Amino acid sequence: MAGPPHCCAVTVLLSLPLLSLLWTSEACLETAWNSGRMDAGQQLQVLTIAPSQDASCTCCAHCHYRPRCASLSFNSATSECELYSSVASYSTLRPDYTRQWSYYVMPGRSESGQFCRQDADCTASGDFCRGRFCTALDKVTCRTVAETFGSIRHYAVEPPIFGWIDGKEISVVCWMTLSGKGYTNILWSANGFSFSYSTLMNYDLQPQIGARSILHLAEFLRESESDGSYHISVWSVTGGIWTELLSYEAPRDEPVLQLAPRANTWLNHRRHSTVHWNVSMLWMPYSGPTLLTTNRDDGQTTAGAMARTDGLIEYDELWISMLE
Repeated sequence: MAGPPHCCAVTVLLSLPLLSLLWTSEACLETAWNSGRMDAGQQLQVLTIAPSQDASCTCCAHCHYRPRCASLSFNSATSECELYSSVASYSTLRPDYTRQWSYYVMPGRSESGQFCRQDADCTASGDFCRGRFCTALDKVTCRTVAETFGSIRHYAVEPPIFGWIDGKEISVVCWMTLSGKGYTNILWSANGFSFSYSTLMNYDLQPQIGARSILHLAEFLRESESDGSYHISVWSVTGGIWTELLSYEAPRDEPVLQLAPRANTWLNHRRHSTVHWNVSMLWMPYSGPTLLTTNRDDGQTTAGAMARTDGLIEYDELWISMLE
């Protein structure tokens, strides 16, 4: 997504005290969500930048000039600049779907749960910048975000979420339920997209073609929690209609992926009435074209196939998510 220019040295005429504070460093760079505004109660000042000035950089400079300013939003269409007394979090930033309001964070001002860009931004002892917010947790997933901030389904369009999984930052695709649960997508398969064994386990998000996999992290996600079970949900999309095909709960010590069908190891399961095959937990046949399936009886048919080397699945898209 194309964003606004990073804050930069302003080359317009300002007062000498303000000019002395302009910078070319990482101050004001965008963070977890780079588009939106905070509520009026957080506003320190609202001003309009003169059209002749380098407006976004000038807005950043005004924030830097005020000791209490912790973050800011700038409107590229109106040149409005809003300065805030705190840094936003997933629960306090209102995303802007017009992409006119750009949101920036000042360095070293982020409290626990607030957005950040690097560890040095976090003010609380023991906090690190993980998943682009300050936390002492060693893992950040969609479940973490939902349990920490509540479901973010109250936004009309769900903005991107950044996770911290197995010691690395990763962009995660979330399904936030109305009841406040957060599911992390581990496979997004599209009809016509041909997976290989390597891309099945790890494939970067490609929204233009509808394919993505972080299956290589599935066992880490399973092992990283201490509750007795984990939950898998499989959704299909056809003609824009979403349907939950299969949902099951399995013991925590049962692998997410196996090389043989499994229908007796789950704790419970639910299948949609349109599912016309005998179901199994996720498993990987020894040979293609089917690489991953939920079909208990036939590992090579398209019925129940989640990913194939020939790209043939029975739905426009298939989504597999974990409640992790």
